[in-house]
Amino acid sequence: MGGLREHGHTSVRLLGTGPALVTAFPDVPPPKVDPTGSEPYRADELSAAALSPEAFALKQRTYAAHVLFASSQRPFVASLPKASTALVADTRFRMRVDAATAATNLLAEAKSARDAAALLDEDAADTTFIGITSAYRSADAQFARWDELFGKYFEAYRTQVLQSPAASPLAVDQKQLARFIGRRLAAPGYSLHQTGVAIDFKTIQSGQRYSAGNGTGWRTTWMYGWLQRNAVGIGFRQLKGEPWHWDFQS
Repeated sequence: MGGLREHGHTSVRLLGTGPALVTAFPDVPPPKVDPTGSEPYRADELSAAALSPEAFALKQRTYAAHVLFASSQRPFVASLPKASTALVADTRFRMRVDAATAATNLLAEAKSARDAAALLDEDAADTTFIGITSAYRSADAQFARWDELFGKYFEAYRTQVLQSPAASPLAVDQKQLARFIGRRLAAPGYSLHQTGVAIDFKTIQSGQRYSAGNGTGWRTTWMYGWLQRNAVGIGFRQLKGEPWHWDFQS
């Protein structure tokens, strides 16, 4: 894979989501256009490391299918300039500057409310950690992650879906594999986390860790109840279906 690219300008290297791919996947709606002129990564920027020629060709087709579907849902978002992001206080995570300020305030208010309620509320008393597990992720980092994890997801797809760990790459439908990957990893530049306003919360209650992926458990936590009552007033709204994921709306 080549080096990371400069984003935010129309000079971004182009991705092959043009007429050939649209023709190849006619059931997918047309892509939404990024008003900045930035376009996604090309499939030929992917690494062929440790893959057979057939598997690498499948990787490229799957990536193209994943990006084409994602582009029908929302526009591509290039990596944000570092100056437009800031750290959420007392964490290693960055967000867009205004979102980072709001997230810092939210976490501080949640911790204060937990401490104040702890004497009378057993769930609050049992909540020993309030924090976040993910926030801004650059499109560059997401592309590198997609590139790196394809082999892992390809093996999982063959084992779990095809129930044939040795299935030939030629026997795999790239759109089905793209959907399988998409339930686990967003297409680079199309994750809400790439906008700089998304945050995944984490809490520990009664010794149990609740973070991304534990939807049923999350809804039982003191932290989730507090977010439901207070997050909107600080500018955050929950992403439907993901109780740990909230987006700042300025």
